Amino acid sequence: MSFKAVDTPLGQALQRTVRNRAFSWHFPYRVMMDTAQAKGSLGVSRYVVAGDFLCEFSIIVDGAAAPSFEALQALAERELDALIGGMLKAPQ
Repeated sequence: MSFKAVDTPLGQALQRTVRNRAFSWHFPYRVMMDTAQAKGSLGVSRYVVAGDFLCEFSIIVDGAAAPSFEALQALAERELDALIGGMLKAPQ
């Protein structure tokens, strides 16, 4: 698991990356791990303050979708950007 500061359209955010993250019914609030997959997966979460709220945006990407960890990291970040962008354009 690693953390880093990133810039987003909502301002600075804390990004958490988790290798071999697995979906659970408690996602994204509990971190479940799955080491059985050959190429694993990558979970990326971003925590950002929006107004008076701390928001978490999370995604899990299948490791088979990329040839290397760096490519998987870039793919997961692009997918998370798309998710956040879609939610900001049409908030529920």
